[in-house]
Amino acid sequence: MATFVAAHHRSQHTRHLELSTIFSLALASSFVLIRLYQRFFGNRQILGGTMIEEPAMIDAIIDTRQQIDFLWQFFVTVQIAIFALLFIYDRAVENMNFVAKIMGLAGIALFSWINGNALANTYLLLDSMVQQYAVWYGTPGRFEPGFLEHFVQASYTDRPQLVLMTHTMAFAVVLLALLTRKLLRPKHK
Repeated sequence: MATFVAAHHRSQHTRHLELSTIFSLALASSFVLIRLYQRFFGNRQILGGTMIEEPAMIDAIIDTRQQIDFLWQFFVTVQIAIFALLFIYDRAVENMNFVAKIMGLAGIALFSWINGNALANTYLLLDSMVQQYAVWYGTPGRFEPGFLEHFVQASYTDRPQLVLMTHTMAFAVVLLALLTRKLLRPKHK
């Protein structure tokens, strides 16, 4: 009976720690969201027709473009590391058992899916921000034609398809490199 009570007490203590951890993470996330909101919108009210000030809107657009650059750099860096593993350290990869190869492919597929979704969603967010900027501040004659075309009227709606294509092709190359490894290697005599 004492063992059951001790186990029950530990279980409640563990649940309490899990709940407090979740609460702490939620609270920290709330503070981050509040800070981002204040950074971009200050103390202005957005609802009710009040616009975001133009410098804050431009900063938000630039920050979103930087996030896209970071996500692309991260994807390319990981793909270079994977290709190096496959093509430079081919003996080590060849010695991996079937389960290890499947787990590696699953990890690569999961990374590609997460990174691809993050990129696609960020492109859609950027597109909506640029459209909103054009509505609020894109009055005719205000901008030079080049700036108007490449910033104010820029469209990113086709970028999720580009992300899908690049991420699928990169995964297909990795998959083919693992599956056709012995077919591509010259036979030793």
